[in-house]
Amino acid sequence: MAPGLTADSPTKALPAVTLSTTGEALAVMHLPAELHNLPLELNLIGDLPPGIHVTYPRKLPASPTPLLPLSLRVDTPGNLLANFVMTFSVTTPQGVQHLEVPVRWPEYAQLVVQGPAEAAVLPDAPARIPLQVRNTGTGAADVTVTADSGTIESPYLRLMPGEQRTVLLVLPAALSQQTATVTFKGGLRPVTHTLRIRGHTGAGADSAYGVRLRTSLKAESGVTAGVTGSLLIDGRLSRITAVQADIERQASGFKLKSASVTHGETRLNVAESDASNPAGTVGRGAYLAHRWRPGGIVRQVEVGAAVPEQGAARVGMKADLMTATASASVTANVNSQLRDPAVSATGSTGPFSVSLFVAPERSVPWTAAATYRTEAAEVQASASGGRSSWAALDTQWKELPGRPKFGVRADFSAQSLSAVTISGTYGPASATFKQMTAGPWELAAGTSYTTKPVTGRIELKLNGNPGGPLGGVATASGQGQFGVTQWNLLGSVYLNQHGVARSSLKAQTSTPVGAGTVKMEATAATDGALDLAVKGVGYAQALGGQWTLEGGAHAVSLLTRPQLQLSAQATYASPGGWGGFVGTTLPLSGGPLHLKAGLSYSTFLPTTDKLAELLAGPDPSRRTVRVVQDLNGTLQPLANVRISACNRQFQTNERGEATVTGPTSACLATVNVNDLPAHMVMINSSAEVAPGGTVTFRAQPATVLQGQVSYTDPDTGALVSDGPSKVVRVNLTGPEARWTTVQLPGGQFEFHDLAPGQYRVFIDGQPPVDVTLPATGASVIVPTPGPRRTVLDSSAVTPSLRLIWDSVVIQASQAPRLRLRPGAPLREVTVQVGSLTRTYSAATQPQDDEWVLTLPTPQETGSVPVTVTAHFANGTTARRSTHLIVTIPSPP
Repeated sequence: MAPGLTADSPTKALPAVTLSTTGEALAVMHLPAELHNLPLELNLIGDLPPGIHVTYPRKLPASPTPLLPLSLRVDTPGNLLANFVMTFSVTTPQGVQHLEVPVRWPEYAQLVVQGPAEAAVLPDAPARIPLQVRNTGTGAADVTVTADSGTIESPYLRLMPGEQRTVLLVLPAALSQQTATVTFKGGLRPVTHTLRIRGHTGAGADSAYGVRLRTSLKAESGVTAGVTGSLLIDGRLSRITAVQADIERQASGFKLKSASVTHGETRLNVAESDASNPAGTVGRGAYLAHRWRPGGIVRQVEVGAAVPEQGAARVGMKADLMTATASASVTANVNSQLRDPAVSATGSTGPFSVSLFVAPERSVPWTAAATYRTEAAEVQASASGGRSSWAALDTQWKELPGRPKFGVRADFSAQSLSAVTISGTYGPASATFKQMTAGPWELAAGTSYTTKPVTGRIELKLNGNPGGPLGGVATASGQGQFGVTQWNLLGSVYLNQHGVARSSLKAQTSTPVGAGTVKMEATAATDGALDLAVKGVGYAQALGGQWTLEGGAHAVSLLTRPQLQLSAQATYASPGGWGGFVGTTLPLSGGPLHLKAGLSYSTFLPTTDKLAELLAGPDPSRRTVRVVQDLNGTLQPLANVRISACNRQFQTNERGEATVTGPTSACLATVNVNDLPAHMVMINSSAEVAPGGTVTFRAQPATVLQGQVSYTDPDTGALVSDGPSKVVRVNLTGPEARWTTVQLPGGQFEFHDLAPGQYRVFIDGQPPVDVTLPATGASVIVPTPGPRRTVLDSSAVTPSLRLIWDSVVIQASQAPRLRLRPGAPLREVTVQVGSLTRTYSAATQPQDDEWVLTLPTPQETGSVPVTVTAHFANGTTARRSTHLIVTIPSPP
């Protein structure tokens, strides 16, 4: 119970007042019927929350429809307060009543995010980092989550007041160390969470060269192959040397799937094919190539050889030529028996380009194309020769709506027309029609659509014979999000000579639950097939790594011959490189239990700079960046500090050094100051460093600048402790730039974690104050002119002016009466009532000590503002502002 209330005091509740987001409200309250026609004396009792100011009339005259005008203001609207209740005691000739006015803030959403400050990426699997977001506001929040590194699983969610959800930040496997900033939007203001990402290079973090190895073993029950596995090798040994290999362990032994060695301009590949080799492709085999740059118009020449596991080898050569207005490329190759020659050539000049391929001994002896391309349109004509040949013409209009395309193609067999194909696209829609000369035809059409929040595609494929049966399939798909659930639908209708032969519908949903996901899938068809699948995926951090836990159930042919099975799998991955999995499948409809397990290990083996120099010679672009901390003149190296230089990322070793390579010219090196120890700062964190040079960055202990903004007497310049209340911005410039706001009078501020040096402190519109900031800190006073403190001339003092109303509550269409009692003779008075203004002169008043004014009849109802401007005979002016309460007359 509020102070001043008694148990027998009657209490009435008035309608609530809702503050705006700016922290202000103006309301006129209709008082209860028992207070009609009574003079009222009001008093606000109890304490209001800090920063709340309420303006209300202390007395209201008797009125048939009494109104209570209220004005509320909040000093700090940016900090939302709790709802509260104002209680007024109302004294009347008949006793005391109490009025309660609830005050409400508008509904708002306020987001609070919690998550780790550091996370480690995994060598061979994406790392999932859980972040908790809570809505501490009073209204629902439609939250959008974005990240500058990695991706967000379920980036859209809706949070009710008080609700908390888990969002997963997915970080791909990466070697570089960096930071990730996740932004949550949907509350009063965006909220960000930044975490440092630790790489997994281990001992090789400071090495530019090395070899990454990944080996894995896998075993399954019921598989005769036994234990299988693989070994992946990916290394960079010097600035011009790289190696790769993929080795499999199978039941028959080890097999080299692919391998490559590159050194300078020479490369050797063992692969299924190598389309870039100038000798052409021969299937699985070894491909060797070497290139050089003669200069002039011959930009590059490359020779190659391809040796297959079976068959004849091939050799070839490629030359690239370029002038100021044209370019061309020619490739020629032949096998080791001087058979199957092939030549290809391309060229372009301006908007024209041509290509030609000739292989006389092949089933398609030649292919040619010519293209004319501009910003507005593109036209291409192409053709091929041989027993089965074709000719085509394709066009596109790029500047027209929908960027339409049109194409026509004619196929020939034994020099006679066999088929004609017409195709076209317009925006997301496409269609193709093919007519065989023998009679059969094919039609394919489709379009994508977007109807927020649903997107999808519709496709139709038909085929048939003139006068014969019709066949084909029509499909429609859609995907979208309902709440936090993502869904996909795919419907198909199959046609035959009897009409609809079969139709099916497939539905998939994915719903985040905590730090995991629940996925469901159902497939139904008109032939009675019904399949259902439910799968749950969860993530947890334990034993120094990430666990992925999966479990599910799958039911097939539920309506005919049901077959059920359960499955579960646990997968482990650690930043140290170890990983593995174990899983099982249990058929409930009969059959053996299926088990599987695997183990993997990934590591990075750094190689030495001596090996790199042995393979490639000294790197002419090499330079050194050092990062140290200066502790009272003692320099100590800082390890694991990230350096951005020459458009690449580096990291200091235990000696505080990073070897930077890149272009052979000077480039900018920048230290990531977020990697410095706590309360350490760096004045200059960027500098240019040239090849062969060394640059050292020094960090030093941070210091603090304390200060106060104080009013000064504008005449004497002396500091004064009082003055008007206002908020000013304090700016700091120098080695670092900062700003803050302070409340005057008082105006104390602090800037922390500053580098020592020369600074300037100033407030907007005032001269700056220079300050030398030593390592031990400093304090400063920033003056600002206060109000003038001049003794007034009594002859120029504005006389007093008293306003006396006959009644501040009047009925509509009634002219209010006002009496003025001035402290000196008046010359003229102007009164504004709402939108009406009237001026009164001294000649109309019979006496100087009291003016009686009949004011304009207000055109408004409710709380009407009134401004009185009085001009005295001594040349001074007084202004008073007040309100009238204009009511609507009660019906007879």
